[in-house]
Amino acid sequence: MSNEEILKLPFGKLLDEFKSITGMSANKLGAAIGVSGSQLSQIRNGTYKDVDGTEDKVRKYIEDELEKHSRKEFIPPILEFNYIKGARVRIAGIIEKNKIALLRGDSGTGKTTLLREFNEQYPSSFMVQAYKGMKKSELIKMISKSSGVDIKNATLSDIVPRVKGKILILDEANKLSGGSLEWLRSLHDKSEMAMIWGGTYEDITEILSRQPELNRRCKKVYMENLTKSELAALVDGYELKHPELYTNMLWKHFGGVMGLSVEVLRDMKGYVINNKMPDNEKVFQTMIELME
Repeated sequence: MSNEEILKLPFGKLLDEFKSITGMSANKLGAAIGVSGSQLSQIRNGTYKDVDGTEDKVRKYIEDELEKHSRKEFIPPILEFNYIKGARVRIAGIIEKNKIALLRGDSGTGKTTLLREFNEQYPSSFMVQAYKGMKKSELIKMISKSSGVDIKNATLSDIVPRVKGKILILDEANKLSGGSLEWLRSLHDKSEMAMIWGGTYEDITEILSRQPELNRRCKKVYMENLTKSELAALVDGYELKHPELYTNMLWKHFGGVMGLSVEVLRDMKGYVINNKMPDNEKVFQTMIELME
């Protein structure tokens, strides 16, 4: 069943299919979007009046997760590149001063992995996953619940005392509106809590270009490009037939831009797996051209 077919399923069957694919329970799914598992069960059984659009939020979240999951037929080894080590040190220094660290980079550079690492490392942290179309009210609700504020329609003054000394880790910050990011700035100003935001370079840069004060507050950390030797190590991890050739081709077209290289390598590996055919230079070149 394709992702499109799965997303058209009735709500109850959608939850079952999503769990069978990802192993995510209703409680974990609810926590990811800021509602309880019991609320999802009530919507499923028709005993809850969905006035706040919870089902739509669930479907948007599942759509994003299925897209990520569909690319997991082959998982290359995790490599510790120098730029990741540098980003880790810089972020640690920023949050020690209770500032906002903005982690920017292309898709596939390891931003989410690094954010999760910080979430596990710091007991005082909590992580929020933004999603496309997320409203400011939904963000506030998710943060208030994560910080232990059990108040409907919680305000900034309700949340501030509960988050002092904590660390907010926000993934996919580029999917939030400028108004939502401004609200987070106000939360930071009043609580002086440390924050780490992660977002794709072009999208988050465009948002911040329209908000100079917020842009000034964010301490930027960039997931830098690979060296050629690091690119070669990345290519080796995909277990293709001609790693040296592909390394040179990627370097010629993209330099050390990891996100674009990862996209091509994933597509090539997917081609090999799905078509049960060996990789070759011609197909690899076509995939590069599609990314340019």
